[in-house]
Amino acid sequence: MSGVPRTDHFDTVIVGGGPAGVAVAAALGAQPSQRVLLLEAGPAELVPPGGLRSANLFTALAVPDRQWHTTTVRHHRDCPETEYVRARTLGGGSAINAMVCLPAAPADFDEWANTYGATEWSYAHIRYHQEAVVGRAHTVPLGRGDNAVADGLRELGLHPTDLAVAGAVGFGALPLSLGDSPDHPMRRGAVDTYLRPPPSNLTVRGHAVVQRLNWTGNMVTGVELDDGAVISADCVVSCAGVVGSPLLLWRSHIDLPGIGLGLQDHPGVSIAVRWRNIDDGEPAGNQPAIVSGARLDGDLLLLAIKHTGQSDKSLGALGIALTRPSSRGVLRVQPNGHSVLEPQMLASPPDRIRMRAGVRHILELLRTSALRDSVADFNGPDTLGDDDIDRWVVQHLGDWYHGTGTCRMGPPDDQHTVVDQTCRVRGFDNLYVIDASVMPTCTAATTAVAVSVVAERAGAWLAHSA
Repeated sequence: MSGVPRTDHFDTVIVGGGPAGVAVAAALGAQPSQRVLLLEAGPAELVPPGGLRSANLFTALAVPDRQWHTTTVRHHRDCPETEYVRARTLGGGSAINAMVCLPAAPADFDEWANTYGATEWSYAHIRYHQEAVVGRAHTVPLGRGDNAVADGLRELGLHPTDLAVAGAVGFGALPLSLGDSPDHPMRRGAVDTYLRPPPSNLTVRGHAVVQRLNWTGNMVTGVELDDGAVISADCVVSCAGVVGSPLLLWRSHIDLPGIGLGLQDHPGVSIAVRWRNIDDGEPAGNQPAIVSGARLDGDLLLLAIKHTGQSDKSLGALGIALTRPSSRGVLRVQPNGHSVLEPQMLASPPDRIRMRAGVRHILELLRTSALRDSVADFNGPDTLGDDDIDRWVVQHLGDWYHGTGTCRMGPPDDQHTVVDQTCRVRGFDNLYVIDASVMPTCTAATTAVAVSVVAERAGAWLAHSA
């Protein structure tokens, strides 16, 4: 993997080495005649350091210099700004996330087709791709806390299910992006999946921050890096994510009205618990912190968090997220270049009602005999009243870093459409955005699978047209 001279030409330049970027790189790399350049703003090792190989997200998050620190989020108008976690390393979010690999529900993709005019993204069209992505995941044996949660959910009438099945409702082991060894689980990030071994016609450059796109008329001619290097290209693909892709378009003076609008993220809260008699070696430093969960119904996802990264292994949590929110927000950029995500979580009354229901589910779960035996204490709302739960939710509201929609795909007659069904940017012949920002809505699952589906399918289209 060589560096890039100050001026060079490639058939395709990919901006951003996250899960989408490496998937697109692999698809184009399958075309031997193509010269492909993948630019990653952070380190770009094909073999990452040990902390990023860990199956434990807290261990991975602690690896220094692997995140951006230029973005904050205000979840709700009554919430303060907090830092928004964005990976800055080859593999992107797949290098530091919880590795949960849940498939989206069929209705998610059908909504893209029926409501947003993206007919090529109906479930019938993407089913094969999604099943292939989920088929690479693995489950691990449940520990004491996971089994206690499962017993409690049975008391509440929920049934076990295979969570690798699209749209399944029930509880069970989560499909995780892990390697093949069940005895010594290790993270299987996007680099492992797509770039091992790397295609011979692919050049990867790390610590390469793209400042702007160069373009004239309806054609992009290349990119300019922050160190002054200019790279010409026949095609440019932005895979910089829900924040990075709209920022790149704005910095390049591409001012389509839909850029930065339509932001969605999964609102979530966690009730901290102290597990009783749980210190049996389960949550060791390299073990996954989350291995089980439940779809309580079509729009509520519960995760049993074995530990929260602290030295006291008895401290865990039960997290609940609203996975089909109707509220939407915006991405804003301040004069100093700092970006602020404002998803306006729970702004719509239906979202507040559903989040209340999710919190009540957890409180009812904690009152089951199984959880009374396994949880020493917990920190949640004092009462089940609507106002009390709403106040508690606002105080504890967070996101699951599943942002979507800031370069939304849609029909050509919608002024807020940024990319068409092939992920080509409106008004340009050779500029594409392929990442979570093009997704019209959040999916009713963690979004890693949907991002891979988008990248694999759109990347294949690009490769076949090259």
